[in-house]
Amino acid sequence: MSDEECDFEHQQIESQYALKCGNNKLFLLNSIVSLKFKESTFLSDHLNEFRGILD
Repeated sequence: MSDEECDFEHQQIESQYALKCGNNKLFLLNSIVSLKFKESTFLSDHLNEFRGILD
């Protein structure tokens, strides 16, 4: 495989993962923004749910 072919394949893979990474960031941000505290739950449960989103 030539250097040009390797570079081309590397760029394709890099762009594919960059798109997925961007989608993951958008999903993460949406999950955090839509997380709301429910009055009938404990604060520790709410914080555990928040930590679960970040992990």
